Amino acid sequence: MKLSTYLQGYLLRTSKSRSRGFGAASAGSQEVSAVRETKLLALLIVESFLLVHRAAADTFSVTVDPGAAGSSFSYQNFDFSTLVGSPYNGQTQLLDVWFGGQFLVAPEMAVEFFENQTGPLGTNPDLFGPITGVLLDADGAPVGKAFTLAQNVSMPAQVWPGWPYTLPDGEPFLPATTGYGMDLEGTAFPYPPGSLNTGDSYAFSIDPLEFSGIQFEITYPADRNASLLGSRLQLSSYEPYTGTSYTSPIYVSPNPVPSFVATPEVGSTATFLLLDVAVFSLAAFALRLKRL
Repeated sequence: MKLSTYLQGYLLRTSKSRSRGFGAASAGSQEVSAVRETKLLALLIVESFLLVHRAAADTFSVTVDPGAAGSSFSYQNFDFSTLVGSPYNGQTQLLDVWFGGQFLVAPEMAVEFFENQTGPLGTNPDLFGPITGVLLDADGAPVGKAFTLAQNVSMPAQVWPGWPYTLPDGEPFLPATTGYGMDLEGTAFPYPPGSLNTGDSYAFSIDPLEFSGIQFEITYPADRNASLLGSRLQLSSYEPYTGTSYTSPIYVSPNPVPSFVATPEVGSTATFLLLDVAVFSLAAFALRLKRL
């Protein structure tokens, strides 16, 4: 529907409403009222457009390269400047990180997100508000539940190697930086499926994390003297799966997707978890027999 048509209909309805409620009103006063209502409606439409435009402007996307299909890694940094210059106004931004059309597979993975801040040597970083994330499939739909990254790094600006920044004299430089992290794991199931093995002899299968991107929701601090200098996403898979000594790299578009089978350590959380699963499966099987 065209805006002019909508306005004409709106004015017609309000005109009829005024005629019913204020029969004695003059034609001139009705025209003045109509003009005022038209201006108010126009302002509301402009404000709605600006809100939608502002929301769209606060959603960013970046594509990084995890490596060739069929490769794997246990640790990798992805530095990008997509958000550079963002002021610290307490605003919230959405950032979609895509892995170059590839998908990643891992039974366990640590996600670390770093924000670099402007300022000279010695500057202490401002802490960001909550930073949440969610894995995405190739269509941009969420995979699993959203997670909150906990603040675990706070470093003042200093001479430090390993970052894509240098001082005027060429010396490696780490800006004021905060980091936020979360460990993610796939889901464990008895292996083979439906088995009721107990004790030290049983193993379990891990339904791995499988995703094509990660969306971050970032809430900035409020500091009119600071802005964002750069960002780093770090993915690693050094730690063993909970309750086991099993480790695995992060696979890039594997074909086929590998199987992940681990043996839990005796007395571990995974041991008791899988025993619970086994007991539940046995109880369900007994109930089915009873109904036959």
